[in-house]
Amino acid sequence: EKSIRANTISGKEKDEIPIICLMVDGGPGTIDTVRNALCNGTPSLIVDGSGRAADVMAWAAERSKSGLTTKADLKSMLTSKVKIPEDKLDLISDWLLECLTHVHKMRVFKLDEDFGHGELDKAILQTLLDVGGLDIMKQIELSVILNQSEITEKILQSYQKSDFIDNLNTTIETLAEESLVKNKPQFIKLFLEYVDLTRFLTKETLERVYNKSLENHSEYFLLRGSLKGKKSKERNQGEVTLEQIENALEQEIDIKYKVIYARRYSKTTVPRRKRFMPEDNDYFQCPQRELFVYSLLFVRPEAVDLFWNDLPSKTAAALFAVQLCRAVIRAPATRLYTNVLSKAKTMQQSYREKADEIINQCYQGDYQKTKCILEAEHKAWGKTSCLDMALMSDSKNFFALDGVQRLITEEWNGEIDDSTSFLSIFACVLFPPLLFIIPRFSFLGFVWIRFRDDLAEEQKRMEEMQEDETVLTNQRLTPRHAEDESENTNNKCSQKILKEIPKAVIKRVRKLYMQPVATFSLNVIAHLIFITMFIIVNIKGLQSDMNEPWTGKISNSWPVLVEYIIIFWIFTHSTEELRQFFTIKEHRIIQRIKRYFLPHTGYWNIIDASAIVLFVLGVVFRIIHSVWKCGWAHEVSMYLYVLTLILHCIRLTSYLSVSE
Repeated sequence: EKSIRANTISGKEKDEIPIICLMVDGGPGTIDTVRNALCNGTPSLIVDGSGRAADVMAWAAERSKSGLTTKADLKSMLTSKVKIPEDKLDLISDWLLECLTHVHKMRVFKLDEDFGHGELDKAILQTLLDVGGLDIMKQIELSVILNQSEITEKILQSYQKSDFIDNLNTTIETLAEESLVKNKPQFIKLFLEYVDLTRFLTKETLERVYNKSLENHSEYFLLRGSLKGKKSKERNQGEVTLEQIENALEQEIDIKYKVIYARRYSKTTVPRRKRFMPEDNDYFQCPQRELFVYSLLFVRPEAVDLFWNDLPSKTAAALFAVQLCRAVIRAPATRLYTNVLSKAKTMQQSYREKADEIINQCYQGDYQKTKCILEAEHKAWGKTSCLDMALMSDSKNFFALDGVQRLITEEWNGEIDDSTSFLSIFACVLFPPLLFIIPRFSFLGFVWIRFRDDLAEEQKRMEEMQEDETVLTNQRLTPRHAEDESENTNNKCSQKILKEIPKAVIKRVRKLYMQPVATFSLNVIAHLIFITMFIIVNIKGLQSDMNEPWTGKISNSWPVLVEYIIIFWIFTHSTEELRQFFTIKEHRIIQRIKRYFLPHTGYWNIIDASAIVLFVLGVVFRIIHSVWKCGWAHEVSMYLYVLTLILHCIRLTSYLSVSE
């Protein structure tokens, strides 16, 4: 026991290992062992109720406090509890009396029916703290090892926080780091009260926590495949960096996560815009966010909740958690571990509900604030808005919330009032003069298309008219002069109105066609016209094939003009798809392609790209048919045209499936 306590290896002394003697049941030999331990200064814990010698020792220890223990009483108790030969009864009684001389190093733990899990560990730890002679830091370390957060809190509360910050902060930070690695959220919360998190969590510390967790815990599955084989030249083999984690998140599951460092400036006279030194700065702007992401990656619900409560943008963080949990659930390795899979599903549902609850409560109080939360781009989460994150995580319930629906409706209608029906808008887009004559046909279900600024303009016009009337009434004019002045004013007003009518008409029509709902209507109309013309082209081509089967001859019955119009339409559609592709905020072409064909787009981009490619091939074969007089090229082009038509009809269903 002395050798173990000293714990000397190769002549290098280490901290002494605390030792305690635990007495459970036993006989005469157990009593002798406890006696030797007490004589050597080892504290002892007696489990009362475990039977035989332990019950005798506990009984004797309790009676010794009042000084009523005698050798005769001990003999009587030993005879009733332990089978001891008569010739050894005096010797064992003397052993018991010798143990009682060290009663200050003994503690009794009563084993009853309400004995719970962990209570014996707590009793062992409390014995070491009371009579073990340990210093404050050794007591805290033992309480962490035995997972007794309540005792740790009592120890910390018995000292001033300033003492830890000034003298013992390094050891507390080490314990906080170990608590992060070993997933002990109750200790994390406790230690962070005594540690400056901004100073504690540096880049080096967070990378060390990641690497230790990767070595010791099997809960981490999401990025293991993507991080495998990626090693930094400046670090030891097998260690990963934050940059590798950023790239893995973005490449594997398309989550834009960038570590944001705090801004530090030098004290030199360099201009302020040049003082920032990111290469010398290892501190984080929001350390809670980095630990929140770390806990998510290792699927630790308690730690995730702990750090989420301290984040500034809780809605965006909740949607990020939903998105990341969705990726964890879909990871192939996760399916092999039901425990991790169930935790990820529980976290995903929990944070969906939290995001919904925040938006609902905010919408009930202030819609403008809700609008700011939904539309604002969060730098901490890849410069994306809550709506974008909800779309990426496929949170349909989030989009069904009243506040979100109101915002989407406003964006969809633009400056058109929400009371305007879609049928009225569609009719006005198709035939713009209806924009001014629809009120006369209100009995057919049409309503006046009112823009949001119409009411403001009308109110402003009424105020101007009232001011003009006030000026005229305040002037002292003769009746004849007043009539002439009134007539001149009316003439000027009528002339002004006549000049402004064309501008007002153009402004109103232009305003209508600039709204998203009007653009959508134009797309539907244009697509219907395009499909109609494409059907005509295919019918004429098929009729040509039926009248003149493939003999290598050329048919002159083709509607060339209509086909040129279709080619021009497909060209404009291709330029729009290219615009969408190049506006994606990615530097690498591969990442742009991945984001362009992401599943959250409903695979419509795949259909669009396929339709364009098929049509281009069809045009190529049409040219071959026209130049080299190949009849088979005509048949191939018609097959490709028919396939293109089918894809465009499927694409039309996406337009028609849009509902209010």
